[in-house]
Amino acid sequence: MRKLANAPKIQISSEMAELLRGVFHHRLEPRGVALTYLASRALGLVRYPTRPDRSVDHRNSGFQNAVAYLDSVSEEKWDLLGKELVEIKRATAGILANAYQDSKIELVRFIELPPSPSFPVPGDQDDHLSFTLLAEAARLAGLPSITIDVDILSGWSEIGSGYYGNLRLSRDWPISEILLVSDLLTCDGRGQPLEDDEWICINRQPTGLMHFPTKCVTVEKLPEWCSDRILRKKAVADLARELQQAAYKGATLREIALRPNNSITRRALALTTHERSLTLLSKLLRRYWRR
Repeated sequence: MRKLANAPKIQISSEMAELLRGVFHHRLEPRGVALTYLASRALGLVRYPTRPDRSVDHRNSGFQNAVAYLDSVSEEKWDLLGKELVEIKRATAGILANAYQDSKIELVRFIELPPSPSFPVPGDQDDHLSFTLLAEAARLAGLPSITIDVDILSGWSEIGSGYYGNLRLSRDWPISEILLVSDLLTCDGRGQPLEDDEWICINRQPTGLMHFPTKCVTVEKLPEWCSDRILRKKAVADLARELQQAAYKGATLREIALRPNNSITRRALALTTHERSLTLLSKLLRRYWRR
């Protein structure tokens, strides 16, 4: 039986429920970006300006899609939602500490690869591709750990069954860094607004980088177009090292989403983004896959 099956519920406001229902499928949709902003504002989560979160990357649409929603909420409402979020986090920590009798809880996360190769890699799929290739190359090379960029807020699961994805990450999360647990939330008896077994966790690292021992990283169902090319590489350790360097640099290449509303400027910026995307992951993979 799951430890939270009989745990008390946390009543949330209809405004908070509306916000959370917007992050049901994708944390880079407008309300997902707004939740990242709200948590950053309320909990003092600050990234280095050189390593912004995915939510501000305009290739991922991030803030660009969220501008209207963010601007529609008053300062007073943000303050109220922030105070409520802090209280939800406090109540969540108390319930978890009582249920688990431990300061950390093991959670898992899955990352899915695109079904076929594409260059330059679109949107947030570049992270998914490079991280999965890094994990597999590190395993083959016998490296002890990998380091990847993790969002300020990321979704995890306690059970993991029924979830899909090629890259499986596991991590012992401190209860103090768990923001929300879907199964604990309710709004006027209408049930929780997030997916079942959804745990929203906080990355406080100012660089965004988190370390994972390779024993906590599993690559599953790797597409043939990807696995065949890695397995053929004699220089897999070199590939792993270069992919790790790419993971270190990834956040430093993001482009802040808020742009002038001018068609000529947008076309110029799109060209710049296209050229820049070719310079890191795409060129690296092309070089190795030609061998």
